Amino acid sequence: KADIDFYSEVRAMEAIETSDAAIFLLDAETGITLDDKKIAGFLEKVKKPFVFAVNKWDLVTEKRKQMEKQFIQHLSDSLPRFTFIPVIFISAKTGWHIPQLFHHILQVIENGKVRVPTPILNRILSDFRETTTLPSRGRKRLYLAYTTQVGISPPHFVLMVNDPALVNNSILLQWEQFLRRFYPFPGVCLRFTVRKKS
Repeated sequence: KADIDFYSEVRAMEAIETSDAAIFLLDAETGITLDDKKIAGFLEKVKKPFVFAVNKWDLVTEKRKQMEKQFIQHLSDSLPRFTFIPVIFISAKTGWHIPQLFHHILQVIENGKVRVPTPILNRILSDFRETTTLPSRGRKRLYLAYTTQVGISPPHFVLMVNDPALVNNSILLQWEQFLRRFYPFPGVCLRFTVRKKS
């Protein structure tokens, strides 16, 4: 069984890498598993747009709206990095919400093609600088000089700084979350490159 699980995981990873987008199928009964967390991390690594599809929702017969809120909270608690991913409740057995699922997949692919104009992007960066305590080392503090978008699908942003060694994962995550306040990019993983300002 361990070998079967391993090769199933390998095939899933290969399928993700060659896809335009992914449907991340979750089981309404079992909730978020360790394997789910691994796959989510891989989707983030390869920057694929995706949606969460919570299957077997036909088994929920009472208080569906309340149960949806509870599952979304469970999802947010288990995978806090992915609160920007749309969540669709479906039933593969009955076909419930399957058309909406494919609509969302097409939408996240389009979301990955969004370009943020450089002047707007740098106004957002200026606001971020003013409201964020940036990391420092000794007397040297990180300075975020400017940023520009250099690609789409996935959206790719280059951040020019005074010293790339001062940039850590925490500050990049804070910058991403701040940017998403203005450009949410639902279902889309973003790519950031840090370079030294010449």
